[in-house]
Amino acid sequence: MENLDTLASSLQQHLSEPQKSERWSMYRLIIPIVDFANTSMNLDPYFEFNQTSSHGTNQSVDIALLEDERKPQVMVEAKRANRRIAPEQIDKYLHKGVRGAVTNGSDWILCIDGRHIVVTIWDAKVKEVSLCSLRSVIDFLRGKIDDSASWSNFSQAYDVPDVKINKQPKTNKAKRISNEVTKTKSIKEFRAALAALKELDGPKEAEIEFLVALIDSIARTHGDVPPHCRFEFRSSRVSFFDQSGAGSSKRVGRIELGKREPDILVLTRLAASSEVLNSIAPPRPHDKGGHMRRFRLPNIDAANSFGHALGTIIFSACAK
Repeated sequence: MENLDTLASSLQQHLSEPQKSERWSMYRLIIPIVDFANTSMNLDPYFEFNQTSSHGTNQSVDIALLEDERKPQVMVEAKRANRRIAPEQIDKYLHKGVRGAVTNGSDWILCIDGRHIVVTIWDAKVKEVSLCSLRSVIDFLRGKIDDSASWSNFSQAYDVPDVKINKQPKTNKAKRISNEVTKTKSIKEFRAALAALKELDGPKEAEIEFLVALIDSIARTHGDVPPHCRFEFRSSRVSFFDQSGAGSSKRVGRIELGKREPDILVLTRLAASSEVLNSIAPPRPHDKGGHMRRFRLPNIDAANSFGHALGTIIFSACAK
């Protein structure tokens, strides 16, 4: 016989002292709820279920509940307890009729057929698990969809967790060693830094091609790097900054170096303003938040085209 109170009591004990670990959230908070829901479905749990996402990439969802013929009925993406979550983190895995959830253990975003609803099972103020909310999550996983609830279609809205992580004190603190940074504020300085970068072993040919195309495009669009804008070169990445832009983060993009396929982040509002970028490579949500879109470029030609297209918009705020 099911005992929801026992499950809630166990979750409450762990949520009272959450740890900063995705694995901890998975084992202590998420799997117990999924297993509880699955007692009446008897589906086959499969971890790291691999498939091609809607972004065209080979990715694995953390938990899938499979029926006969290995077809997923439920998919769950797990995040650490204090991680912000959004529907787009699970939507990309889902086909029509498949139920999905992305969760940090306390907040659950339940998704099906392009719509979602946020359910919070933990009340941080009174430090209690809500039995009503917990039941709603379990019912959804079991296929009981409440159409009278307030469903939304906006997939990029991020839910901010109300969880304070229990940090362990350290007797010795590690010192972070940063790579040397070269800041450039002109086309000439950029080309000099790029020439030095080419001498390193890390950067790949397609990454250099992207940077050459980017600065050529900026030169044609602006004449020189606009005021309040700059680049920062490290051996591991090149970042682009626009101090005149709105918002707390002034970084508008970056390319991580040494990847087989160029790995580029672009500010979400800039990515959304260019159909050309999205036609070259599909944008994906960045793991650390919805403010950035991630692009992976498949070859040198795509890197060249992407660099030219990005150069026309990357510092668009400076031109206003």
